[in-house]
Amino acid sequence: MAGEDAVRYVEQNGEFKDVSSPDLILLDLKLPGMDGFAFLKWFRSQRAKATTPVMVTTVSGMPEDMRQARMLGVQSYITKPIN
Repeated sequence: MAGEDAVRYVEQNGEFKDVSSPDLILLDLKLPGMDGFAFLKWFRSQRAKATTPVMVTTVSGMPEDMRQARMLGVQSYITKPIN
């Protein structure tokens, strides 16, 4: 799913108009189009969604990515193996 698709899902727009609001977000930072950080910034700006827990699962073990994710309110950061 691209970042823009995730926004439509959370907003329940388009093909996602009949889905329920998520109780938890599992997010990869390396999304096509809008990346995971841009999605997180948008998501946290949505008052009704601001407290929804977000778990990042990504191949990036870079300390800067981990720090930025934590600053954006991520509850968990899990590094996936590349293989």
